[in-house]
Amino acid sequence: MNPDDLTLNSKIIGALPIVNRFMERLGVEELLEKFLPTSSSQKIGNARIIALLIRSVLLERNPLYKVSDWAAIHEPELLGLDAAPANCLNDDRVGRGLDALFEVDRASLMTQAVLRVVS
Repeated sequence: MNPDDLTLNSKIIGALPIVNRFMERLGVEELLEKFLPTSSSQKIGNARIIALLIRSVLLERNPLYKVSDWAAIHEPELLGLDAAPANCLNDDRVGRGLDALFEVDRASLMTQAVLRVVS
């Protein structure tokens, strides 16, 4: 084994397991998938983008152009991404996800979210 062949690739885990547990219990991503349309050409679905943005806001508020940098230093599996889609994440993609969120019936989405929290 050649020591020059070894590289260290460290990723941040932080509070993501705790945030993910609450998001799973509330069914956030499933609820978003129910309301947000995703086209087959998108490598990362709108629901996954909004769920990633929720994690980003909860853990470390960043401007949209920094979300991809924030995601790059965290463990992709904990963000709901794998290696290939993580490379497709940029501020334009996050903006398109937010545009899709703006177009849905947000009152019904919020009502469903509140009902899940209460139950």
